[in-house]
Amino acid sequence: MAQTAPSVSSSNDDQPPLPQTPALKWRSPTPRHLIPLLFLLLGLGALAWYLLHRPNPNALELSGRIEGYESDVGTKVAGRVDEVAVREGDAVAVGDLLVRLDDDELKAQLQGAQARLDAARQQEENARLQVAVLQNQIAEAQLRLQQSQGQTSGQVAQSEAQVAAAIAQLRQAEALVVQAEANLELARADRDRFVRLAAQGAVSRQRAEQAIAT
Repeated sequence: MAQTAPSVSSSNDDQPPLPQTPALKWRSPTPRHLIPLLFLLLGLGALAWYLLHRPNPNALELSGRIEGYESDVGTKVAGRVDEVAVREGDAVAVGDLLVRLDDDELKAQLQGAQARLDAARQQEENARLQVAVLQNQIAEAQLRLQQSQGQTSGQVAQSEAQVAAAIAQLRQAEALVVQAEANLELARADRDRFVRLAAQGAVSRQRAEQAIAT
């Protein structure tokens, strides 16, 4: 009698289950570990703030009000403004260019001042010569007056006219001297005005020195 081998079942139902490996999970550091570090950082920040903002024991605290000084800026020579080199609020120093004036009018003033200076110098020279001539005339008139007054009584009547003429000539010469001196002072004043214009930068230093020399 034939026997057959028992068949092998492929089913896994009869096998015991395999043990399961537990899954690995990542855990962040416990916040309790960061608490001391956080307190340390806060303490350092507070200490730095205190050191930076602590009051100075040597400082004197007073209440007051700060006011600025206002200064009026003007020019010594009148003219039309050609350029403004600064703006309101800009910091400037002594000698900085603030405003540039149109020099056309200034050049015209310079030419007029130069012409007046030349005329004044010529007038001054003429006045000096006239003063010298008149002083000689005064000396001659005084000499003739003394000679006329020293004559004898018989010649008094004849010399009275000469005395009167000499006195009149003397008075005229003195008046001319006064006028010549006034013209001289006027010429010097005109020259001084030109020198002041030169000091303001309207003329060259060489012309100013020439004006002073005269």
